[in-house]
Amino acid sequence: MHSLTIGELLSALDRKEVSSAEITAAQLRRIERIDPQVHAFAHVMAEDAMAAAAAADRLRSDKKATRPPLLGVPVGIKDMLAYGPTRAASRAPTGIRRAGPAAQVRSLLAAGAVPLGKLATLEFALARAEGNTAARNPWDLCRSPSGSSSGNGAALAAGLVYGAIGTDTGGSLRMPAAACGVVGFKPTYGLLDTYGAIPLAWSLDCVGPMARTVDDVLALFAVSGRCARQQSSQGPLAEQGAQRKLRIGVPRDMFDGAVDHDVLQVFERALADLRALGNDVRDLSVGTSHSEAAAIGNLIMLPEAAAYHRDRLQELPEQFGRECRQ
Repeated sequence: MHSLTIGELLSALDRKEVSSAEITAAQLRRIERIDPQVHAFAHVMAEDAMAAAAAADRLRSDKKATRPPLLGVPVGIKDMLAYGPTRAASRAPTGIRRAGPAAQVRSLLAAGAVPLGKLATLEFALARAEGNTAARNPWDLCRSPSGSSSGNGAALAAGLVYGAIGTDTGGSLRMPAAACGVVGFKPTYGLLDTYGAIPLAWSLDCVGPMARTVDDVLALFAVSGRCARQQSSQGPLAEQGAQRKLRIGVPRDMFDGAVDHDVLQVFERALADLRALGNDVRDLSVGTSHSEAAAIGNLIMLPEAAAYHRDRLQELPEQFGRECRQ
């Protein structure tokens, strides 16, 4: 059952074909068997997960109770979000003050999801983690799942979780999704609450969902905690999309001529599908290349990362990995 979508799993739970405790135990056994090769998890929280699954089953059996939308669904949490042991793949202090789970974890818990544990990341979402703990791509263990939400992509592709929450500053949700054949969604900056997420660069940081299908990502996004100033925004993304056509810009000058031919063909087919659905798809120029935009992004990201970690870098430099410290 590890390959079911979230919707299919919820239907199976509703029909009592399986209990949340059974599916959670099965996922934990799968993690125990597969993760020593994949390294998708930084920390498995088996006891907490089984307790949450049992609570989900009790709630599901109460015919008078209101069922949260993700009741009993096993998920994973990127180890940049406060929940349980939070290390961000580093021996250095994280700098976050503990005041309960991160906002997005609280939203998942309120929706009835069952967190199986913390998923591997790059050190502070910035640099390769030292040692033999870096996540591997389940499709080919010699290859990278990309980062920094590397554990998210690997866990989803390996069928270890049904959904995951991660962070994205310069591609950290989207690149692992691309490398692992799953779906990552970076919402509009400032839409979702980043409270409890260890900063990489506060001017760019976002949180967002990852899953194996677009529908599953929408299910996770629907329960995600909005920033306070966004509380009165319009309804769910799926509803908005159904009500209006989209105007979609294609920044051709960002491609730099470096896009793989096969990838470009798939991309063009996707644009054709969007046009066939009645959307307004048009080429545009941003006035900069991808490499120039990446350089500008680094001029924002790296000073902000250095500013956040400054005191700990001065006091405990040896606790940072070499690449992260540099």
